Amino acid sequence: MSTLKQYDSATGKFVPVAYSGRDAESILNSLVAHKAETVSHVASFTRDVSITGLQVIEVPFKVKSIIAIGTVTGTKIFSEGFWGENNSARALYTAPDENYYSDTSIIALSPSSGNFAIAYVQAIEDYTITLNWQKSGSPIGTATIHLLFQTH
Repeated sequence: MSTLKQYDSATGKFVPVAYSGRDAESILNSLVAHKAETVSHVASFTRDVSITGLQVIEVPFKVKSIIAIGTVTGTKIFSEGFWGENNSARALYTAPDENYYSDTSIIALSPSSGNFAIAYVQAIEDYTITLNWQKSGSPIGTATIHLLFQTH
């Protein structure tokens, strides 16, 4: 018998846990299998910022978190955002006045004053995510979007 330690949240201490050689082999096999899994995926696309509606993106796993970067061609407009599986999202973006602002979407692009293209994560399924694109005003331009999807 060998021992390893496991955290006991009730006592706040690490306590010994016994395991047999067979259990150790099983643990090692699980770790090796987990290392071989795909845990991230990148998708890139362009999109007309004046278009609203749902956009479905295929992914190789159920997404746990997303990092998003977006720009509008020919401008200094930039958006960085993230989404977590607790359905919480934040975007930091530059506006035409060259100041930074924050939004509760995953992507916020403002190519001209008062005109926005905004994407929210609408749904996460086993092999797809759905973005809900909305707009305020009359945004024009072409956005380039890069998304990093992560799972565990």
